[in-house]
Amino acid sequence: MAEGFAGATPGAGAVPGSPARRTMRVKVLSPARAVFDGEALDVVLPAFDGEWGVLANHAPMVAELAIGCLRVTKPDGTGEAFAICGGFAEIRDNTVTVLSPDCRGPGELTPELIDAELGKVAETGGVPVLGEQARHQAWGRACRLAMSRRGTKGEG
Repeated sequence: MAEGFAGATPGAGAVPGSPARRTMRVKVLSPARAVFDGEALDVVLPAFDGEWGVLANHAPMVAELAIGCLRVTKPDGTGEAFAICGGFAEIRDNTVTVLSPDCRGPGELTPELIDAELGKVAETGGVPVLGEQARHQAWGRACRLAMSRRGTKGEG
C-alpha cells in the first residue's frame, strides 16, 4: 500500500517530510450522545447524492447526509456500521464529524427494532403521507443493512 499521496498535507501527528498519516478520527454524534469516537482507516458516508468514501488526509468539506448506513473501517481492519437518519458530516483536520438526529450503533440494532420501524409504514393505512412512509422505509432498510454488516472485515 502506498505510504501517502504526493502533495498530501500531513495529518495530525505526522512529521513534516514523513509519509502522511493513514488513519483519521471519526466522531458520530446524535443529540443524546456520542455513538462512536475513534480512529479509522476509512469511512463511507450515505450522502444525499450517493455514497462518499473518505480516507485520511481528505480535503475539508461539509456534506448533507441521507438516511442510510454509515460504515467505518477501524485500523485493525474490522468494520462497524451505523444506521443514521440524515444529518451532516464535516471533514476537517483529519477528523470526520457526523451529526445525525437519530443514529443506531451495532449493539442497538435488532430485528425487533427494524420490524417496528417498518411496521410504522403499514400503520398509515394507505393515507398519502409518502414522505413519512419513505422515511420509515429508508430507516428500516438502513438499520437492516447496518445490522448485517456489523463485525465484517474490510467492507465495514
